[in-house]
Amino acid sequence: VFENAYANGKKSIEAVPSILASMPTLMNNPYISSHYSSNKINSIASLLKEKGYTSAFYHGATNGSMGFDAFTNAAGFEHYYGRKEYGNDQHYDGQWGIWDEEMLQYFANGLQQTQEPFVTTFFSLTSHHPFVVPERYNNSFEEGILPIHKSIQYTDYALKKFFEKVATMPWYENTLFVITADHTSSAYRDYYKNIVGRYAVPLIFFHPGNLSLKGQQQTIANQADIMPSVLHYVGYQQPFVAFGSSLFDKHRADQHSISYLNEVYQIINDNYVLQFDGEKSLTLFHHHNDSLLTQNLLNQPEVNRVQKELEYTLKAIIQSYNGRMINNEMTTR
Repeated sequence: VFENAYANGKKSIEAVPSILASMPTLMNNPYISSHYSSNKINSIASLLKEKGYTSAFYHGATNGSMGFDAFTNAAGFEHYYGRKEYGNDQHYDGQWGIWDEEMLQYFANGLQQTQEPFVTTFFSLTSHHPFVVPERYNNSFEEGILPIHKSIQYTDYALKKFFEKVATMPWYENTLFVITADHTSSAYRDYYKNIVGRYAVPLIFFHPGNLSLKGQQQTIANQADIMPSVLHYVGYQQPFVAFGSSLFDKHRADQHSISYLNEVYQIINDNYVLQFDGEKSLTLFHHHNDSLLTQNLLNQPEVNRVQKELEYTLKAIIQSYNGRMINNEMTTR
């Protein structure tokens, strides 16, 4: 469990490229809907295809929703399963797509028939506004402080049922499961409303057959680290382009999370968070000691070295990202 994990954006459409292709959105338009969307990219599917992995993406929404089907196809996923492929609108929630419980069972059944080895992704959807659950569960889950809490309990239950099913399958013990969120929702604690907390998401790596993969890690992680981490874990050794690094690399140097919102870039490391507008820094907070970010340390002599290092790192990332995007160099030559 990575306790200091962050999303690279605030939208679902930004999360999928970050997680599956280690490619955060550092521009005004999400990559999927930008005019760079036809660029050649590498992804966890295209890279592992070289090693014989079958790939599939499951999303119970109406096909075409958020451009996920087009993106995953461009990213090298061999199969896409949406509301159309599910084929039973008796389980349609009336707004977003197929209920999580039924779609996760469909996912489990699909995995049972997928040729091994495989790399697959499931994108849940019930825990979206208006946060309703199936009528049969109206009295099964407690009301929380926020409307989303009840639907999160439902999705957690659906995930439990999924694991109960796949735990009986022969490939279960040899499978790495990664659980994370696309982005955060509304919050009631002040920390989760500030520029650090509003990106905080869970990140869990679970391998039933690897008893050493346990415990809580405090290192900074972000969605862009997921693809390099999975590739590292399965022993992939060829070069690839990524804007994250493996969380399993004991010599990992760059421990940070990056994001872009309203023309402001942001970088979070173990202790500090810096905001940068492309020309100059705007804020610098010591989020580890000042979790509510009450004291802006920008340009203070005692943090000058830290500020410069974060500025240089962020400028390098922006330069690399923009250059690769403009010149269609998101893959290795």
